[in-house]
Amino acid sequence: MLAIAKKNGKWGQAPPNKRFERTRGTSPLAAQPNVRPKNKGVKMKLNDIFFGDPDGEKESAFENAAALFYDNDNMIESLSSKRKYFVVGRKGAGKTLLCYAYKESVENENHTVDIITCKDISLEEMLQLKGSDDVHSEYKLFWEWMIYLIFAKIIAVNRDTTIPEYNSIVDFLENNQISRDINAKKVIEETKKANFGGSIKGVLHTERGSEVKLANAEYFEYLGDLRDKVHACLRQTSLEHEVIVDNLDDRFSFNSTNYFSWLTSFISAVNDINVDFSKLDISARIVGVLRTDILACLNFPNSNKILMSSKVEIDWGDLEDRTSPLVKMIVHKARKSCPELEELDDRGVLHRLFKGTDSEIDRLISFILERTQLRPRDVIAFFNFAKERNGKMPYFIFDHFSSQLKSYSEYLLDEIKNEMSGHISDEDINELFTYISEFNITEFPYDKFEKFLSEERGLNRDKIRTAVNALYNYGIIINHWTIKKENNAAAVSRTKCNRFSSQYRTIHFPCGIKSMHLSRPVIYFFFHTTDFLCSHFR
Repeated sequence: MLAIAKKNGKWGQAPPNKRFERTRGTSPLAAQPNVRPKNKGVKMKLNDIFFGDPDGEKESAFENAAALFYDNDNMIESLSSKRKYFVVGRKGAGKTLLCYAYKESVENENHTVDIITCKDISLEEMLQLKGSDDVHSEYKLFWEWMIYLIFAKIIAVNRDTTIPEYNSIVDFLENNQISRDINAKKVIEETKKANFGGSIKGVLHTERGSEVKLANAEYFEYLGDLRDKVHACLRQTSLEHEVIVDNLDDRFSFNSTNYFSWLTSFISAVNDINVDFSKLDISARIVGVLRTDILACLNFPNSNKILMSSKVEIDWGDLEDRTSPLVKMIVHKARKSCPELEELDDRGVLHRLFKGTDSEIDRLISFILERTQLRPRDVIAFFNFAKERNGKMPYFIFDHFSSQLKSYSEYLLDEIKNEMSGHISDEDINELFTYISEFNITEFPYDKFEKFLSEERGLNRDKIRTAVNALYNYGIIINHWTIKKENNAAAVSRTKCNRFSSQYRTIHFPCGIKSMHLSRPVIYFFFHTTDFLCSHFR
């Protein structure tokens, strides 16, 4: 199992800051960690195990979160490379949690890491601040302005008065009533406010104490001065500063030209700023967190070139047995949250978590993983649902998971819809699942489904193709064919560009799918669980 190195006396121990104080809640998805040493002779119960939270930001705030983080494939070490500017992965793959784990691993009195969110940013507000009409870079000037202004705030907060340029930066912030808050939304508000009354006051070129002449100008007319002063401070300081920008997908819409311009401008700005830092030998970095399915939609060739060598991509593979890194993640969390398991190897931990022989445990592990999208968010949620009503038990059995399929199904259906949201409208998403419910056949030829949608729902051929491709792309249906009496299937893979083909039979996740070694269409148990199908889809 991958071990995480202790650094600065912090990693692997409960951090002393208040952000890691224990929180409490009643939701099974927000199950709280219990890492207190147990008295000798007291047997472990499932309630003693912390499997995590589907929300990475929430999990990062739990007690002992750093030690509980499973560093799959040395992701923390990969992210520590100054040539890496982007964290990339599917929704729910653990991008946010990796960023917080990295922060706890490297941050000390000489190294700061600030994670800022774009969740509350309004594209409409940014549209008023764009500095170019180029579709790929119209927001680039503002992104550069935001990033350099955030670094200016960090410089001001970490007072180093021995640097001459420090005073110019402080004057600039104070004269324009710009706070020290390291917050993306705040930067937009302050920039708009400065432009309303006249404009930004040009004080960067003056010496402290000399006469200051105010000049009316747009923010980007002072970007060059701000950039030079920030570079000068960062080159002279003994501190290392890093900024991570998260939640860039919150405003995603496939039909929004503004969003794609906003994102491509961000990628370009991050790359250019980091390249400048490298050329100037500056110990600073800006990192962006991006979703792979959104990146696949970008019509910006330069983004692929930029991302090729500068990304850290989170990939949990397609294994559905005990060798899967997702199983190793569960084992790690169990071992770190329960002292009784600390000395056991992986096999020993599994035999404490599950009742049965090796083969019985393997079947249960496959049962669990087949009903996920092979990402941490789903696996953690499934384990938390199973633990919710069986927390006093000393181990899991098959019924603990099978009895929670309905609740877990509802959770996963919402997750699928959330991931689809932005790519297609919410109305179309609901229609797609209505089609599945009304058609109510698990295996069928494509032409039969097309006929149903055409005659019963009045859809034209183009809309049918769009609907079927959406169902396929999110693993809700797969192609199925038979060659020499052997079942074969083609399922969507998040790392491959498979396409739906109407010449093969289409299948809705039958029970026999367990023998097909592919990325599993996630809708399987919706049809496998008849009671849920009747209650939820009708």
